[in-house]
This record gives sequence, C-alpha cells and structure tokens, in this order.
Amino acid sequence: MERFKKYALGIAIMILTITFIFVLANAIFPRPERNYYKYDYDYSYDTYRNELDEHNQKIFAVVVVLSTVAIGAGVFVHSVAPISLGLIFAGSLSILFVSLANFYSFTAPIKVLVTGSALAGVTALAYYKLKDEKPNVSRKIPKKSRSSKKSSKIKKGK
Repeated sequence: MERFKKYALGIAIMILTITFIFVLANAIFPRPERNYYKYDYDYSYDTYRNELDEHNQKIFAVVVVLSTVAIGAGVFVHSVAPISLGLIFAGSLSILFVSLANFYSFTAPIKVLVTGSALAGVTALAYYKLKDEKPNVSRKIPKKSRSSKKSSKIKKGK
C-alpha cells in the first residue's frame, strides 16, 4: 500500500506540474483572439495564422525552459522518489507535448537550437549531479551467527 501511495503521489505531481507549466506559459503569452463576429477588411486568416504561429513559438520556448527547470528540480531532489520522478516525467512529457502540438510552427534551426540546448542542459545537470552515485546492486547475504554454528555441531555430535 505504501508503494502505491508513492506512485500516486508521483503521478499527481507530474500532472500538476504539466498543468502549471502550460497555464503559466499561456498566462505569459495569451493566445491571439480572432473575432469571428467582427467584419474587418484588413484582418484576414493569414494575419491570424501568423499571429498564432508567433504565439506558438513563444509558448514552445517558455514550456521548454520551464520543463527543463522541472527536470533539473527533479534531479536535485532525487532522494525523494515520488517528487523526483513526478518532476522529471512532467518536464519530459511537457517538452514532448509542446513539440508535437507546435511542430508545424517552427523552422528547423529553431527546433534544433531550443531542444538541443535543453538536452545539453539536462544531460550536463544529470552528469554533474548524479555521476558520483553508485548503483546499489550488491546483495548482502546474511552471515550465520556463531550460535547457529555451535548448535549445528552439537546436533551432528549426537
């Protein structure tokens, strides 16, 4: 039951972090409005599409930065597994979501620059923060106590 609580807490942290990242990004850069009821000769779908693409590029940049911060925070609190995993998965999934949702809005150099910078930053952070940790793969075999050895000798002697 305790393990289930930890997983549930990690998932809750992940969902809330993803929601926070996207809400904050849209609060910083609100989506452009298109008033369908306003009859305006100067405003066209192409203008709106350009504004929307510019908005998506800003959202992409903000989400990637916030997601990288979330991943970094997850690496720094690695001793508390639910928090660490929740933040790392939230950051990773946020980058995936924003990349898939806004893939058409970017030129190749922008995609490479932003995602490459995030990858380099997270990799460097993980390397410098986690390089000294050694995996705990050794199994400790319990030693027999002296009393059990004596009792086995006594039983053999009888």
